[in-house]
Amino acid sequence: MNKRIIFLLVILFIVSFVYFIVFDKSAQKASALSSITQQISGQAWSDNIGWIDFVQSSIVGTGLGGNLQDWAWSDNIGWIKLSLGGPYPLGISGLANLRDDNGDGIGEVTGGIRACAGAENIDCSGNANPKSGGWDGWIKMDGVSVDLETGKFSGFAWGSDVVGWISFNRKDCDINENGIFEGASEGAPTGCPSSGTAYDYFVKKDVINNLPINLKANNTAGSITINSGDTANISWALASPYDATKCYPLSGEANWQSQIIKINNQLPLGIYTTPSLSSDTTYQLKCVGILGWGIESVNVNIAPPPGFSLSLSTSTIKAIVFGKTLSADSSTTTITVNPTGGYNGQARLSVSGGMPIGSIGIFNPPFSPSDYTRSGNIPVDGKADFSLLNVPKGVNGAVTIHGEDINNSAIQSDVLVYFRTINYDPNIIEK
Repeated sequence: MNKRIIFLLVILFIVSFVYFIVFDKSAQKASALSSITQQISGQAWSDNIGWIDFVQSSIVGTGLGGNLQDWAWSDNIGWIKLSLGGPYPLGISGLANLRDDNGDGIGEVTGGIRACAGAENIDCSGNANPKSGGWDGWIKMDGVSVDLETGKFSGFAWGSDVVGWISFNRKDCDINENGIFEGASEGAPTGCPSSGTAYDYFVKKDVINNLPINLKANNTAGSITINSGDTANISWALASPYDATKCYPLSGEANWQSQIIKINNQLPLGIYTTPSLSSDTTYQLKCVGILGWGIESVNVNIAPPPGFSLSLSTSTIKAIVFGKTLSADSSTTTITVNPTGGYNGQARLSVSGGMPIGSIGIFNPPFSPSDYTRSGNIPVDGKADFSLLNVPKGVNGAVTIHGEDINNSAIQSDVLVYFRTINYDPNIIEK
């Protein structure tokens, strides 16, 4: 740092100290808090003036854009005002402003902020301070950007010879294998702290991480069910026209994920028609804007095809051995037909396997008390009892109950019924 800059810094610190005493700091902070939309925090670094603290600063605006407001502080040059009206010097385009006009999710900062120690008047207005050696205090913010998802600033601002380059994020000062500071503008490496510093500094603004997107499928939030082969309309509508500058799909089928939706100051409404779907699909959309970001999803479920399943009241029954009639010693299981996918037909039940030789499977209810049938048609959601008769003594196993639609053999379901024979002594029974 040359002697001229050191001399100026000493003078400017004295000026800024007086400014600090005269200008009521508490009133300044109260005024700032009353208008904060998004708080800015953290520190930036300049090799000339050291750390710049953004603890009392903010961004005020909408999703379309916001102006930097309030104050930053440097121990060496005092207060830096972030929002100041013109006239602006050559190279300063206007108020320090954050926008994302190209819709890429990275906000660009333009305009200028001003170190009040370099200004003619105590409120940061006017020409250059006569005691500053011609330095007017203006700092050009062009070249600074903000990741709208994380809120972190990056890049470099320029504050002439007195302030020099200001680094807003340590990552921009990383040195590659060739000893070159990556990500820096031409001449910007002088704004970085000495290499090897472990302090991970950055300036950051608050973000909203639940930006409302109002994502719907067929005008329904959450989830819908459609038939296989049908399409669905995926729609989105941000609560405000300027809540986001860019939306992009995450999960979903391939064509949906290829869509990049740039809002670009237009009303963020849209509809995407899916291709024919044959499997459940989740559609997720992420939107990013000056205010922050949000993610929402909807589920498009495919209705199962018409059919049914069979269920049992009990999986194991007592079977009757040869020569014994149905009695309280036996037991049955109730077979229930459970429809799926809107099935409303009739099912025919039969035993398709596992029957011991000579045994009989009986389905009930009968048409009369003594009319037992080996198979029967029961309506959907109907029930039938099943029992086994004339099973060889000591034989245990399982039979397969087969259900099949009486008009469409492709609609079917199976269930296993386990059985065990009843151990009994005929002599005791005859007594």
